[in-house]
Amino acid sequence: MTKKDKPLFCCEHCRSNISTVGPKFKLHLVVKDDSATCNLMLLGSVGKSIVAVDAEELWDGSYEEIEDPEILPEPILSLVGKSFCFGISITSDNVTNGSDTFVVLEVCSGDKVLTIETDSQSNSDMVTTSSTMSSGSAMMLDQISSDECPTPITKRKEYDYDLQDLTSSSKKQCIKIIKQEKTKND
Repeated sequence: MTKKDKPLFCCEHCRSNISTVGPKFKLHLVVKDDSATCNLMLLGSVGKSIVAVDAEELWDGSYEEIEDPEILPEPILSLVGKSFCFGISITSDNVTNGSDTFVVLEVCSGDKVLTIETDSQSNSDMVTTSSTMSSGSAMMLDQISSDECPTPITKRKEYDYDLQDLTSSSKKQCIKIIKQEKTKND
């Protein structure tokens, strides 16, 4: 590879040019279960945890993304047909912009999936409000009770209208009448 062909990278912190870089994982997966298909993205160490080899071992020296599914490395091809439990992040890009690709924060395999689904501890102790776990059928792990619903009534689905609204815009409005003075016109 000539110096002209090699891409130039920049450090995010100091903004200096970097010519020596190491490969990292950025895996885009199409995941299917009994109910639907989902697009997931695994980055860095999360990608390494599912592939079980370093990104350097899979790198062929090219800086281009692999597009053809027929030429994928064997450790990646071996993932097809296996079952995993994914802890995903739901970002504003997913909610507001309708992005259908979710970033994976955690991956669990077969035996741990059973532990999570049959564990007696409450689901809200397992993850934060910005993530969910999915295995087979999707399940929401952070459940908010109806007494503390943070969603304004105007944004709720029709079956949620009976929940108490706790936003400042729905509190009792001030009804005190203020007298206005008449001004003299010359």
